Amino acid sequence: MGAHPEYVWPPRAPRPEPQANSLWIGRQQKAALAHLAAPTPLKVLAGPHSSGKSTLLAHLPHAVPDAVVLPIAGPKESAAGVLATLLAAADLGPCQHSEIGQRNLLIAFFDRLSWQGQRIILAIDRVASFSPAAWKEIDRLRLLKVGQAQLIELVIAASEEETPKAPLRSLLHGSSANAIEVEYCLSAPTDKEVAGYIAWKLRQQRLATRFSEEACALINRLALGRFAAINVFCQHLLASQPAVALVTADMVRRSATSLGALRRKIGSSLRREPKSVPGQQIERLTDRSADRVGVSFKDTLIREIKLSGRLMIGSAEDCDLHLLSRFVNRHHALIVPLREGKYYVADLNSEHGLTVNGGRTVHHMLADGDVISVGPFRLKVQLNRASPSRRNAAHFAAGAQAAQQSTRS
Repeated sequence: MGAHPEYVWPPRAPRPEPQANSLWIGRQQKAALAHLAAPTPLKVLAGPHSSGKSTLLAHLPHAVPDAVVLPIAGPKESAAGVLATLLAAADLGPCQHSEIGQRNLLIAFFDRLSWQGQRIILAIDRVASFSPAAWKEIDRLRLLKVGQAQLIELVIAASEEETPKAPLRSLLHGSSANAIEVEYCLSAPTDKEVAGYIAWKLRQQRLATRFSEEACALINRLALGRFAAINVFCQHLLASQPAVALVTADMVRRSATSLGALRRKIGSSLRREPKSVPGQQIERLTDRSADRVGVSFKDTLIREIKLSGRLMIGSAEDCDLHLLSRFVNRHHALIVPLREGKYYVADLNSEHGLTVNGGRTVHHMLADGDVISVGPFRLKVQLNRASPSRRNAAHFAAGAQAAQQSTRS
């Protein structure tokens, strides 16, 4: 392959990368990153659901600063889907070329990076949802070489239930490699790690609440070490007791009781909201006087959600508003209620950022009619114009008028 100087990395307008402090990395995660950063052609990160594998893949660019990391996550049904995702990750898309044209453009891009002396890593997530055609395309790219050196490195995250070695055997079929060169298995976090994770989440949301050591240990035991369940516990505790300064173990027990059969729901959303499927029509809220957010995709309203407390927005299943898109972070933004019917929205250090009424922002006091953009979704804020203070004033005025009428009579 020859050099192609017209494809230069980084591009002139690089896409925003996640900040190092926007992702929580514990002791075990640091050890896993050290394994994944090794310059070997194939690395596998195994672990149970919600053990932080996707977070580690997102942190990989910081662990390997001399490499260009291109993320690709399932589901992927075809070779064209793989190529389009990689081109978009490299800021070379959207691309209108044919499949062959897309492949040639991507190979030219890889060739240029190799000519610049940079490592190329494909970070692959949700491997169970890759079709054989998608795996074949990944294998085709993986076998690219410069001289005798392999051009592409693969980092694959897979849950224990997905039995990653089956697709990997297919991936390695016909290759000189006969084993997984680096495999790291995540285990459940310790109580100390959970305490550090919860403290980090509270700092991200700018909350002064603290969790006692006993509360953190109990949450870890009930959640079976799964971060999605830990997030649900924290959100439920903060929503049910927003003014509490210290969360104790007794509060956690009461929260577990109110959540119901928690152990049967570990690993999935405990507060199941309808999925935000593009094109799917969701019924409007019947209470039209309630403060609410209307969620639209491609100018089509797909759902409405009531503003009655903190609203976590993201692609993770434990979010209150679950938005499926590769442009939406797991925990992307948070809407927080204030006194007198006011709300503000805060960006949780998301990769692709947050805009309100077309302007990029970190936090913003919301008003009726504001439009929040989260990835490809538009969230229109609809607040009851009669805020509590105005409702009280109207009630007082009505009472005063009634008193005047009774006096005249």
